[in-house]
Amino acid sequence: MQENFKHILVTTDFSPTGDHAIGHAFRIAADHRAEVILCHIVDVVPPPNPLYAHYYPTESFQPERAVEEARQALLKRVPRAGTLAQVPYKTVVVEGSAVDEILRVATDEHADLVVIATHGRTGVKHIVLGSVAERVIRHTTCPVLVVR
Repeated sequence: MQENFKHILVTTDFSPTGDHAIGHAFRIAADHRAEVILCHIVDVVPPPNPLYAHYYPTESFQPERAVEEARQALLKRVPRAGTLAQVPYKTVVVEGSAVDEILRVATDEHADLVVIATHGRTGVKHIVLGSVAERVIRHTTCPVLVVR
């Protein structure tokens, strides 16, 4: 069976592993003449109780600023040389829960493949923090490439 990918969603948290996933997505897109959708999810911090607001840094509650900074950070990760520079792409930065938003963007963008990094947590860290990649695999309707 031959897959025909036209829209490849790749997510990153700007970690080295996340950046590695971007490289894989662009290489697959070059082979399939597909478009890459670079995605980052901005974790929204709920505003504090007004009585305690002075204990929190105000930059944590500026989602518009966080979205724009993430968009600029995504653009810096796009390959600029060789055949990968010819791959069409677009950036998507949204606020919310990582798993929910990845699944929503995959559906909205008609993704044929999701490329996502995993940090390889095991034991207690995996139980407590869970795995975004694992939950995306369980709930998406398209193939998922997990990069480690």
